[in-house]
Amino acid sequence: MRPLTANELIRCWEIGQSQHPLDRALTLLSFACPEKPRATLATMSIGQRDAYLLTLREITFGEQMNSWVNCPECSERLEFTMKTSQMRLVELREPKAEKYIINVGEWELHYRLPNSWDLAGIVGSKDDEKAARHLRQNCLVGASRWGQK
Repeated sequence: MRPLTANELIRCWEIGQSQHPLDRALTLLSFACPEKPRATLATMSIGQRDAYLLTLREITFGEQMNSWVNCPECSERLEFTMKTSQMRLVELREPKAEKYIINVGEWELHYRLPNSWDLAGIVGSKDDEKAARHLRQNCLVGASRWGQK
């Protein structure tokens, strides 16, 4: 990963104006990681993708983030400074589709974490239960009951 140049930032902004936020994230990462195919970036878990985006922000603009938010009660503007290291939940590592196992009763479920393609599949869904079911179905890669598949 490398920092974005001023020209690349402008190009990302131009491209991103007509994109959904999921696609904007992948556009930024495509410019920062030209050696990685977009499909590889899209299959990273959301946590890994966001760790890459946070690192990109850090190496392009620095660690300090000057921020503000309006108080929902009084509408007063609150200003604060954070460091990207204070926001990092996942360490940056090479993107790969990792699989996990969880045992639920007599079931052993094999799953992966949601990625950008999974989220794209539920964009605009009005039914939260249907969207959650779609995510679970996409992320479940296998199941066995008492060791039988």
